[in-house]
Amino acid sequence: MKPILIFLSSVALILLITSQQSVLSAEPTQIEITVDQRLQRANEAYSSGRYYEAINDYDTIIARHGFSANMLFNLGNSYAQKSQSGLAILQ
Repeated sequence: MKPILIFLSSVALILLITSQQSVLSAEPTQIEITVDQRLQRANEAYSSGRYYEAINDYDTIIARHGFSANMLFNLGNSYAQKSQSGLAILQ
């Protein structure tokens, strides 16, 4: 079981690093929140049990600015709370 988890984690990490997709820029009239504000919002959503909102914010941060261990941990736990264990393992 452990070799499978290591393999899946490695594959997920490789896919995450190599699949840097461009993100459409915001409308000129729309004010973009900073990465710190989005991270705070994601952490508050996670702490409050609003897991889909947390997943969306963590994914946005990762796509635009990269990731940290804590962010991946919270993202994986958010998926687990929503019974998406496959995505949770990949995080």
